[in-house]
Amino acid sequence: IPFVLYSFSDLGKEDSVVSVSDTKEFVEKEFGLRILSNVIEIIFKRLNKEPHNILVKKNKQFLLSGIKPDITEFKNQREHNKQANYIVQQEFYKFLDNKKITYENKVADNALISYLCNYGRNVISDNIIALENNDVWNCRVGEFIQAVSINDETVFSYIQNM
Repeated sequence: IPFVLYSFSDLGKEDSVVSVSDTKEFVEKEFGLRILSNVIEIIFKRLNKEPHNILVKKNKQFLLSGIKPDITEFKNQREHNKQANYIVQQEFYKFLDNKKITYENKVADNALISYLCNYGRNVISDNIIALENNDVWNCRVGEFIQAVSINDETVFSYIQNM
């Protein structure tokens, strides 16, 4: 629900039409989340009822009711997470530069994301896996996370949060 509500925050005025497809596209673009259309429809229906009443259904369309949800905390947390992710990314680039590793930012970013998708549970439990050289990028990311876990508690907590 918070992601959907966030997508409404720029629409602003009462009686603005909200669509499942626009909301789905926005959430995917802004957050990288792929939410099924029927799930968004369910969320719309919930937002049309108590205690929310944020949407009104008229002529098979959903419209903003004029009630503004308070998503300040969500926005603040999002900004904090974006800043933390940026810091982790920059620290990873510095790590690679210090090791004299040539890389493209996109490749390094994807490697970090892939590592966290595959081994994130271990990172969260502070049980970082030292990988063998069968996947060079997994090894680089694993080395980076191990180094950060020892040398920079703040950045390591950002990685665990990711």
